[in-house]
Amino acid sequence: MGIASRSLALLGVVLATFVVVGCSGSGGGGSDEDQIQALVDEYADALIDNDYKRACSLFTPQELKEQKKTLFGSCESLVELADQFLSDDRVSEAKNVEKITINGDTARITYPNEVLPKEAQKVNGKWLFSSAE
Repeated sequence: MGIASRSLALLGVVLATFVVVGCSGSGGGGSDEDQIQALVDEYADALIDNDYKRACSLFTPQELKEQKKTLFGSCESLVELADQFLSDDRVSEAKNVEKITINGDTARITYPNEVLPKEAQKVNGKWLFSSAE
């Protein structure tokens, strides 16, 4: 897959799966479900605040590495572009997670809409978004 195709595919994934909202307390306390919900809330709040650096801090190192390979060159650029297509109301609505399915150190998140990242991974005890579709 060429760089342009990969960049467009990754943008599509980010747009379609914008439900990852990291959590400051995701590494400690609370159940895995609580920590993932906190991740979603943190990510959504970062998008609403246009704080793309904070939003990107909620992705796994591997995901950030993949995002650097796109035409956008950085997570912040990619997330900012994707955020331009999302209303604050849609992002807030995504905080109402419908289901979290955990399988070891990976999780799938189901939202009422498809605007936040759907995949999360536990890295060093902290839940972060990934794109393991």
